[in-house]
Amino acid sequence: LPLSEGGIRSPVEALLKFTRFAPCFLPGIVAYKLWRQPRRLPGFIWPVFLAFCCIVFVRFSGSQPIETGWFICFAIGVGVCFFQELPENVLTRLTQRIARYSYGIYLLHYFAIWIGFVIFKRWSIGIQAVIFMATIITLPVILYHSVEAPLIAAGVRVAEKLKANVFLARVTGD
Repeated sequence: LPLSEGGIRSPVEALLKFTRFAPCFLPGIVAYKLWRQPRRLPGFIWPVFLAFCCIVFVRFSGSQPIETGWFICFAIGVGVCFFQELPENVLTRLTQRIARYSYGIYLLHYFAIWIGFVIFKRWSIGIQAVIFMATIITLPVILYHSVEAPLIAAGVRVAEKLKANVFLARVTGD
């Protein structure tokens, strides 16, 4: 977006452009707070709900896709709390795997698009798509196992140590 809007000329401008996306992340906070509420809708309707949200976004985004995205993200963030979880099956295991690597996918999708469709723009669209898919699948998996998972494990160890220290301080009266 910043490149499509003429770039970023100052840190203040960067912050202002970033704040346009903040409402897209707030529904996650709402979902976190509502997560333990009773779920009344059957889980198999969830994909239908997501498809409906996509259709609404495409139909109404027009010249304001970011602002329309705020409402769609809010609907998804709140909506997820009303659907029961699906029983474990092939689809749920596949989506769990995708979720594990989703942060890497999020961080690398522009890079994968650039590799597949810009660097190889003279190649056939089929080859471009294969290169894009190989990049968007392979790099997040590599980065998850080499960077993200070890750092998560280190964070857990630090948190456990801090928790133990707080417990000891309470027990000993320090």
